[in-house]
This record gives sequence, C-alpha cells and structure tokens, in this order.
Amino acid sequence: MNTLDEVTVYIRENCSRSPTLADLNRYAKLILNTCPASGKGVHYWLFQAARLFHKKPFRLKAEKICELLESATANCGRALEPHEIPDAVSNSDEESLIPPHLTVKPRESRPRGLPPPKGEIIEEAIRRSKLTLRDLIDASPLGGTERFQPLDALERLFPEKPLLCLAWDKYRDCVAVRWNDPRITRRRPYPPLMIPSPLLGKKGRTRGGKLSARALSNVGKRKYLVIEWDKNGEGRPYTVDEQVRLIWFLANSRWIEEIVMVLFSGKASLHSWVKVDQLDEKEIWAICCFARELGADPQAFGKAQLIRTPGAVRPETGKQQTVYYMKGESHEDARD
Repeated sequence: MNTLDEVTVYIRENCSRSPTLADLNRYAKLILNTCPASGKGVHYWLFQAARLFHKKPFRLKAEKICELLESATANCGRALEPHEIPDAVSNSDEESLIPPHLTVKPRESRPRGLPPPKGEIIEEAIRRSKLTLRDLIDASPLGGTERFQPLDALERLFPEKPLLCLAWDKYRDCVAVRWNDPRITRRRPYPPLMIPSPLLGKKGRTRGGKLSARALSNVGKRKYLVIEWDKNGEGRPYTVDEQVRLIWFLANSRWIEEIVMVLFSGKASLHSWVKVDQLDEKEIWAICCFARELGADPQAFGKAQLIRTPGAVRPETGKQQTVYYMKGESHEDARD
C-alpha cells in the first residue's frame, strides 16, 4: 500500500469495533509510511493524515498527531514551515473547524425547496483553511492539468462505456453515444457538455411529449453529482483558492463518500464530481441541501442537467475545461 487512499480503505475494511493497541500502532505506521516526497503533495498529505488520526479508531489528541506528523515528514526532502503541521492538525478536525452553533446537518427528507446559503459557515470554512489550487493539483493521485483530454478523463469516469448524453450546445445537438464512439471522436471539437450519469436508451419522452436524448425519463441511476461555486451572497465571484477551500470542507464532511474529480469550467468556477451511485435520491438530495448551505450553485443539481465535459474546450472562451484533480485507477483496455 503506497498511498493514503489505499491505507484508508484497508483500515476501513479490516479494523474491528474494538481494535487492540497493536492494531492501532500498525495502522498508524501504515498511514505515516505514505508521506510523499517534497513536490508531490506533502502539504495536502498533512491535512489528510491528520484527519484520519482525529477520527475513529484513533481519536488522538492534537499534540500526539503533531508528534507523529513531524516524525513522518522528517525525511520528506524539505523543511516544513513552523505553522504547517499545527495548521493541518487544527484545520482537519471536523469538530473544531466550524463552531458547534454553526454546524451544518444534512436533511433527512426532500423539502419543498433548497435551503439558503449560510454565510457564517461559508466564511468560517474559507477562513480556517490555507489550501490553494496548487495543493489540489499536487494531491491528485493521477496527476492533473492539461494531460487529461476528454477520452483520458471519461475512460476513468465511465470505464464500462455506457450510453451518455453529449452535447455541443445546451439547447440543441444532444446525442446519446458511448464516449469512444468514432462518430464523436472523429468530429472536432469534442462535445463540451454532457450529463454525468448513464442513459437508459437513445431517447426518452420529455414532459412535453417530445423524444430527446436529454429527457429526464432517459437518465438512469445517478453516478455523479456535480457541485460548483459561482458567486457569494454579495454577488462577488469566489476566487479559485476560496473554491478549493470549500471543496476541501465538502470532501471532508461525513456525508460525502468520495470526490473523484475537480475540473475548471473554462470560465471561472471549479466543478467537483461527487460519486453517488451507491446512494438513493433522498441521500443525494441531502447532499444537495448541505452543498447549498455551503453556497454551492444549485443549477448543476438537476439529474438531466448538462455540465462541462472534462478536458474539452469551452466554445465561448476558447479555454480548456482542465482537470485539476483526478482520483481512480487507469483502465488501459477501456478504449479497445
């Protein structure tokens, strides 16, 4: 096990309800041995490792966590700033990140509408973290930036090659195809819009009775929920670093299982792809409510909503919808 993600899965699958001291010491050693070398995401690793030590089965005090992280990073290849480890330990503690009177709780059932953003929580989440876009890119298990073209990203997100709704324009020109279909790959540019879940067939009936690949009735079980931040309550766009901090807070909440990808929209916002294929619609709606209270734009929550295709070029700006973070394993045979 070479990565923190692999160790986390191993602990989750093997840890008993009452682990022995020997078990805890062994798990801790596995975590500490995943410290990367300088330039490969040490700063981000500190946050993630500290977060594990705050939780069950460890529940360690801050002083002990600092001691362990200092030991693990002693030979990482660079001298850490004096504040790095204490900040990581403080900011990774879910219970202390947001004051108790501001804690966001997921809704158990679908209300008539989404809740309004909670400015105090948003401001506190941004203020308490020092993460930047560079930290997000460094933390990407499969790398990031321009190396991911549409086919590179989609083969990891949809290795089973299901029918997907791809579009060149949000109002027309939607097609139901597999992401590696020659009719799509030979046409330039690659469709910049898509629905992030598999389709049931080529077309379905819209509420108005028309046949369309994008019909809500044609979208199968959700695979990904896309969450983005656009503007704050005062109408000011969030900076990229502010969005990274909100994404980090979202990813570390107890009801988000996994964020598999973060990409640049080609304009101003970052899009987080949350894996939800093991959740029912009530649980997904609870995530939407939580994200909305954190200031997320609700426009992307719709099951049939078109969102940005990773790696494609946004027509109106000419900028690539760059993948900054990608989690997962390579599927070498996905294009065969």
